Parts: sequence; C-alpha cells; structure tokens
Amino acid sequence: MMMLFTMGAVRFIFINFLALRQAATPKRRCWAAMTSTMRWLSLLMAPAGSLFGGGWANMSDGSSALAFAGIVSLLLAALAWQWP
Repeated sequence: MMMLFTMGAVRFIFINFLALRQAATPKRRCWAAMTSTMRWLSLLMAPAGSLFGGGWANMSDGSSALAFAGIVSLLLAALAWQWP
C-alpha cells in the first residue's frame, strides 16, 4: 500500500504542483530558482512538523492532533485563496 501511495503521490501530486508553479512563474530562466526554493521551504518544515505532531499525539489522543492539523490546513488554504 505504501508503494502504491508513493507512486501515486509522485505522479499525481508533485508533478502537477511543479507544472502549476512553472506555469505561474513569469520567466523560464526563473524555474530552477523557484523549484529549489519551494522544495527547500517545504522540506525545511517537515522535521519540525513531524516532531511537533508526534509529540502532541503522544501527549494526547491522536485525533486532536489530526484535527488541529486539518484546521490549520484549511485556514492556510483560505488565506492563500484570498492572497492576490
């Protein structure tokens, strides 16, 4: 199951995100800088988020940690939607 998820995530999520970001980037020569910056920013927060979420899930029930992550994700999506 994890192998299928990994194959699907790479193919259907990350490639689409990269294509969307490249379409929104005005100059073709800026694509490499944009891609490296986005990967650096997203991978930079992964260890901190996993440690924070894992610690919270260990101290309380796992459902509250997942609910918090879902609420924050929805708030960030709403904020990104409104940002020009």
